[in-house]
Amino acid sequence: MKKLWIRIPVFLFLLFAISFVCFLPVVAFFPENFHPRKAADNSELITDTKIELITNLAFFVAMISSVSIMVRGLEEKSLASVKLNFDYRGLVIGFLGSSILITLLAFLLWLYGFTTFTYVGFSHALSIGFLLHFLVSLSEEILFRAYLLNTLEEKLKTPWAILWSSLAFGAVHLANDHVTWVGILNIFLSGVLMGIVTAKSMSISSAIGLHWGWNFMQGPVMGFNVSGHLSPGLFSANSTDNHLLSGGDFGAEGSILLAPITIFACWLASSQTRKKHAN
Repeated sequence: MKKLWIRIPVFLFLLFAISFVCFLPVVAFFPENFHPRKAADNSELITDTKIELITNLAFFVAMISSVSIMVRGLEEKSLASVKLNFDYRGLVIGFLGSSILITLLAFLLWLYGFTTFTYVGFSHALSIGFLLHFLVSLSEEILFRAYLLNTLEEKLKTPWAILWSSLAFGAVHLANDHVTWVGILNIFLSGVLMGIVTAKSMSISSAIGLHWGWNFMQGPVMGFNVSGHLSPGLFSANSTDNHLLSGGDFGAEGSILLAPITIFACWLASSQTRKKHAN
C-alpha cells in the first residue's frame, strides 16, 4: 500500500472499527457511567474520572492495534519507522519542559490579575489525572506525530508535514466545549512544537512528555479547564471576564498570552536541534 490518499483513510477506518470493538465491553460493563452528571453549580457536565481512565485505555488499545496492523501488516514496515520506540529521558524532559511553560503562563495570569488560584488540596483526581493525561497524550501522539506526521513526511517536506499534521490536531478540537479561535490557535501551535521535536528525533517520547505535562499541569494541578473540559485540580483557577487574556471556560489554552510562549518554545526547539546537527 503506497499511495498516501489511500493509506490515511484506510488507517482511519481501521481506527474507527477497532475503537468500536474496544468500547463495546466498556459500555456493556459500565452503562451507568455514560450518563453525564451536573457539577455542583450546574454550569458544567462532568463524567466520572475513573470511567474516563477506562475509556482512554480502551482508545489506546485501539490506537496501538490500528497502527500495528497498518504499519507492520499493510505497509510492511517496522514500528520504529514511525518513531514508535520509546526514550524515557526524552519523555521526562518533554514533561518538565511543558510543565515549565504552563507554570509560566499561570504565573503571568496571576501576576496581572487575570486569574486567581485557590488551594483545594490533594484528592484521587490528581493521581487519576496523572494516568489519564498520560493515556490521552500517548494515544494522540501515536495518531498525529507517529503515524500522520511520518506518513506525510514521505511525500512532503518536513515543515509542510508538521503544518498539516498540526492543522489536523487543531481541527479535532473544534467540537470541544467552550472552544475559541485562540484556543484552537494555541493547540495548533502546541502541535507544531510537538511536531518539531518528533521530526528531529528518532522517537515520539519527547512529544508525549510535552503533551502529558501540558495537560496535566493545566487541569489536575492548576485547576484550569483542559481544552474546554472541566478538570478538578490541586488548585482551583478562577478567571476574570477578559477571556482573551484569561482563557475563560476553555482553560489556559484559551489565553492569547500562551501563543508567544509556545512560539518561543518552537524557536528554541528548532535552534537546539540545529545546534545538535551542526555539532
